Amino acid sequence: MAKWIKTNFPGVRYRQHDTRKHGAKWDQYFTIRYKHSGKDKEEGLGWASEGWTATKAYDRLKELKENRKTGEGPQTLAQKRELLDRQEEAIETEKKRQDKESITFANYFINTYLPDTIHKKSNQVEKFIYDKWIDPVIGKLKINDITEFHLKKIQKRMQDGEKAVRTIHYAFAIVSQAWNRARKDKIVQRDCPTRDVDLPRIDNQKKRYLRKEEAESLLAYLKSKSQQLYELAYLSLYTGARFSELAWLTWRRINLDDGSIIFRNTKSGKDRTVFMTDGVKQLFGNMNPGSPDNLIFTDKQGKRLLSVSNTFDRAIAEMGLNAGVIDPRDKITFHSLRHTHASWLVDSGTNLYVVKEILGHADFKMTQRYSHVAADSIRQAMVGLEKHVSRMQNQSEADQQQTNDKVISFSR
Repeated sequence: MAKWIKTNFPGVRYRQHDTRKHGAKWDQYFTIRYKHSGKDKEEGLGWASEGWTATKAYDRLKELKENRKTGEGPQTLAQKRELLDRQEEAIETEKKRQDKESITFANYFINTYLPDTIHKKSNQVEKFIYDKWIDPVIGKLKINDITEFHLKKIQKRMQDGEKAVRTIHYAFAIVSQAWNRARKDKIVQRDCPTRDVDLPRIDNQKKRYLRKEEAESLLAYLKSKSQQLYELAYLSLYTGARFSELAWLTWRRINLDDGSIIFRNTKSGKDRTVFMTDGVKQLFGNMNPGSPDNLIFTDKQGKRLLSVSNTFDRAIAEMGLNAGVIDPRDKITFHSLRHTHASWLVDSGTNLYVVKEILGHADFKMTQRYSHVAADSIRQAMVGLEKHVSRMQNQSEADQQQTNDKVISFSR
């Protein structure tokens, strides 16, 4: 065991390495000794080969003594090392933060975001839209430097390029998804500025609804293919229910006595009660009811249905209901059954506010899209009124003529 050697500095000593030299001398390991909390304490500093000298050791000892005297700063080497470690950690953290914040949108999108979406069918479409419309505007910018101003430039370029409103929305969705991923990775802290840009609204409301004969033909076709799909379609057509509402429907929500159905898990978040037609009541009456909390419609594993069966789309195709239809808003989908239900209600003279309650719209603006159907009914009513008034006028003229004839006859 090497013995300790005192230096010319009080409280500083060292021991020599048995075999290792530092220059011409044996390497030396320095320590400092002092009192802390009334106890003798000795702590090692390091080797001469690491840059330590007796002078440096003594300077460190004086620093600790001064700190103990003032009550500020580290008072032991352990505390000093802990402080230095924290400072180094803070410096490293800040460096990493600055490195992250210097990442450009292109760098992050191409190297991080896009590879994670390789399994998505939309991957190549997103890449195309990014290359064409997004990268030229914000690709070279640091993510943290991107603002509403830059996104409005993307919007203007796409509008000038006569891109569809839906495509512009898609481009903004791509930016938002990549941004949110970057936020999760702590590259950016604030919300994506896409929310600050007012994009034109997408008119994706269904414009077409089924005529009575079309609906009956479709139901008959579905019944020949799948009883469950037929029942789902029938209920949507005659209650206005969404597919998701039917998928969550349990026997507890069916009351054949008063003919009511309570839909839960609705889009508006509020329960909605509708009343059965005779056909709907008969449909439920022909089923074998399960336990109150059992789902009425399930998949083959007895679990909740997550999507409409592909059989529905095949039926639409085979019946040619969408043949030659280009505009998606005019294509018949399962949701068209709900739209048809509402249109039939309005066509029969039902007040739009009543339709709102039946459909469970949170906003009357959603119901107002059926005003075109109401307008047709009003137009027909006015035509009928005109014909009625005309008949009344003709009858009045005929009655007047008959009265005149009687007067003339009497005067003779």
